[in-house]
Amino acid sequence: MAANPSPPSLDEVIAVQEQIFAQRQPESRRLATLAAGALAGGVTSSWQVTSPQPVWLSHGQGSKIYDVDGNEYVDLAGGYGVTLAGHAHPAIVAAIRSQAGLGTHFAQPTRTAIAAAQELS
Repeated sequence: MAANPSPPSLDEVIAVQEQIFAQRQPESRRLATLAAGALAGGVTSSWQVTSPQPVWLSHGQGSKIYDVDGNEYVDLAGGYGVTLAGHAHPAIVAAIRSQAGLGTHFAQPTRTAIAAAQELS
């Protein structure tokens, strides 16, 4: 009677899954290598330091985000407020485009500050 092989260890399972993960993201791997020489920890925020590599995103639309390798994800983190309207909401895109033509940051109050405050309150 043949002996049953022992199941893989947790470390072995994780190693296989990390390899699968990295193989489907060659552009993220390339960008991580490039960023390592320019960004502290190779990413823009310490919470993005991940193993085997960070996921580099290209864009978002609604509740979905897309990495630079074309993989689609549901954005369960909601990146600092995007959960209010989703990524690239047309009304928000239009407002940003309109304001960018007038200036993007002032050290003095503007009329739009009143409008935004009234809307929020």
